[in-house]
Amino acid sequence: MDYLDILEKLHSDRCWVTFKKVNGDMRTMWCTLQKEYLPEQQDIEEVLVKPEDEPKAIAVWDLEKEAWRSFRIESMVRFEINSYLHQSDFSWSKS
Repeated sequence: MDYLDILEKLHSDRCWVTFKKVNGDMRTMWCTLQKEYLPEQQDIEEVLVKPEDEPKAIAVWDLEKEAWRSFRIESMVRFEINSYLHQSDFSWSKS
């Protein structure tokens, strides 16, 4: 799963992302980039950085904390698309 795959899924649904934080703790975050869930006062383009090279992190809207958060792609260990109650239609795990 690459950066563009992750972005596509985040733009189309709400997802569970499990990743290893910089301090070594594991975190599971319910997040999205669907415009209907983003705060009204901020356009998604204001938050996303578009470097020339493929980014190492993805900024997302954390649905539980109701705040912008990010995770490093290489630290992601699990990615699930879950439209409702953590029932996965799609699942990816780092092998």
